[in-house]
Amino acid sequence: MAVSATKVALILLITMAIIIPCFECGIAEFDDYLKAQAEEARKLTLQTYVPNPEGIAEALNLQVHRKLEEDTIRKELRERDKRKVY
Repeated sequence: MAVSATKVALILLITMAIIIPCFECGIAEFDDYLKAQAEEARKLTLQTYVPNPEGIAEALNLQVHRKLEEDTIRKELRERDKRKVY
């Protein structure tokens, strides 16, 4: 009895897996506003693309290094740590 119930459930699951994707729900139909927005996003993405990611990482590292050198609080903390006697 349990074997036949399992077979029926399996057949039902397979049938639903085949039938559900075949329904036409009109999901892929977009209105003009969404098409224009997608095109604008694509253009912006292509404009801001940088083909050299290493250059971006180097620029970021340089900015962080300069900021840490400028930061007076960190300098004071480093000097205070140097004065400590352990």
